[in-house]
Amino acid sequence: MNKKDILSKYNGFIFDPDYVIDEEHVLFAYIHMKKAFEKKKNIANNPKIELLVRLSGETQISKAMELGIKDTMRRIGVLVPEEEGISTIKGDIKKIQKFFGTTNKKEIFEKIAVMDIF
Repeated sequence: MNKKDILSKYNGFIFDPDYVIDEEHVLFAYIHMKKAFEKKKNIANNPKIELLVRLSGETQISKAMELGIKDTMRRIGVLVPEEEGISTIKGDIKKIQKFFGTTNKKEIFEKIAVMDIF
C-alpha cells in the first residue's frame, strides 16, 4: 500500500511507530496537541501535522515530518481518538535514540512538555 492509499484508508492521526517509545508517548503528544490548539500555541495549522510536532518534540515542522509515514514503511501507527482501547506500541530503539538523542521516556516527555514554554 502506498502513502496515498494509506492516507485515504485511515481516518485518524498517522505516524511512524518506530519513533514512538510506547503508547503513552502517543497519548501524551495527543493531549499536548489538543492543548496547543486550545491555547492557540499550535505550530502547525493542521492537527495531524501538529501531532507529529508534539510526538517529535521539535518546533521545526520539517524535522517533525520524519515521524510521518513513508512509502517504504512496513507498518504504521494510527491514532483514532474516538475509538476505545489501545494497542501496544514498541518503537525501534535505534531510531528513537538517533532522533531524540535518548531512549529515556521522561526526557522525551520533557522535550514535548517544554515546547509550550518557548
